[in-house]
Amino acid sequence: MQKIKDLFNKKKGDLTFKKAGPGYRLNDNASQRPTSSTSSSGMGRILGSGQSIQSNESQPKRHGGPDENVAKATLARLETRPNSTTTTTSVNKSTLYDIMAEEKQKFEKELKMKDDMEEKRRLQQQQQQEQLKQMENPFKEFEEAQRFTCQTLDINDSIPFKDIIRQIKSSIYDNFTDDPVLRSAMIVFNCNRSIDDGPNNGGRNVRLQNCLDILLKIVSNLLNAENNEQLEKFKRVRRSKIEQKVLSLDGTLDFMFAIGFTIDDKDSDWLVYVNDDDEAGRKAKMTYLKDLISNPQIIPIELDRQVKLIDQSIPVDVESDDQITSANIKEYHSNLERTRQIEEMFISRETKAKLLVTNPNLSNYRSIFTKLRFKFELTGEMQLIEAVFYSQETLADVKKWFLEQYGNVCDGQSVQFKQGLSLLTNENDTLDTLKLSPASTLLAVVVH
Repeated sequence: MQKIKDLFNKKKGDLTFKKAGPGYRLNDNASQRPTSSTSSSGMGRILGSGQSIQSNESQPKRHGGPDENVAKATLARLETRPNSTTTTTSVNKSTLYDIMAEEKQKFEKELKMKDDMEEKRRLQQQQQQEQLKQMENPFKEFEEAQRFTCQTLDINDSIPFKDIIRQIKSSIYDNFTDDPVLRSAMIVFNCNRSIDDGPNNGGRNVRLQNCLDILLKIVSNLLNAENNEQLEKFKRVRRSKIEQKVLSLDGTLDFMFAIGFTIDDKDSDWLVYVNDDDEAGRKAKMTYLKDLISNPQIIPIELDRQVKLIDQSIPVDVESDDQITSANIKEYHSNLERTRQIEEMFISRETKAKLLVTNPNLSNYRSIFTKLRFKFELTGEMQLIEAVFYSQETLADVKKWFLEQYGNVCDGQSVQFKQGLSLLTNENDTLDTLKLSPASTLLAVVVH
């Protein structure tokens, strides 16, 4: 029961508080309270106290509804705001498009530069391939098919050039074991020549001759040193300075060691002459070496002519190995790989012209060898003989060989050669000069 009374008392107090309003006690008399409106009296009351404050000025009063100017200004602001937003958006869009267009131009420019560089690289590769193709030796197969002998070393079975150089080197080691100076010198002289060192080339190539010139200068300096200061200077030779022209050749470093040079302990780039001979002994030794280098002992090698008697009644079949017989010369048999040369069908100028059209690179090279076919009459029948020569051999060399092999055909008389309708009279000219290389057919005419 008491709880019900307490509830009603609480509700009654809440209602009385609401009626009194803020800033008054619940026990204040309602008649003593001033009116809450401050519009008429101009007085205000501080919240939480009974003090009142005097208003400095009265609140403005509005008469006759809303102000027309305020309405127009508000409307103008509302109309202007969307336009400003649209302009900003348009400017932003224009800036974005400009940036995208600029980036696109940059991308297209970079792409074009990349394409141009790729095209340039492709053209360079194509030019390099064409240059390499032009540098390829079209006579390489023909040159590698040639065979050589060496009568000095009793190498009578014809073998390729590389093989005969290898056998010459082995023979030098076997015969000059006790003489390192002569052994190394002979290797320098004979194992650095190339396949084009024919009989008219002095047996030495340019690379070998340059090497010998430098070795000769080194020896001459040690021989002709006028005082100790010069001698000490000439005793030292920089390896890097002679590496390409001297030490890159077979046997040269062994030759330098054999004559008294050694590698400097302090600097391996230097070769130092350390022989303790007195002046007379040094000069005698250098005189011998100078004579040795100035007159190199070249072991001669001979080109196998690979002579063939061509049977004209049977068409030439380059895919088969012909059986060749002759009563005047030793029979030469060669297998398919040795006889498959690009000059096999060079039997006329017309054929040569056709091959030059199909392979224009032939005009950029000079063949080391020349294949000649000789037509001559024997016992009332025309014979066709084929043989190989160096392109630097002269017409006189060819004539001498022909008379040695077929002198009985001429009955002791001389012979001349005709190419087509032209009579070849300049016997001192080389086959290359006479444009008989890489292959030609000659008619042998007996001079009565």
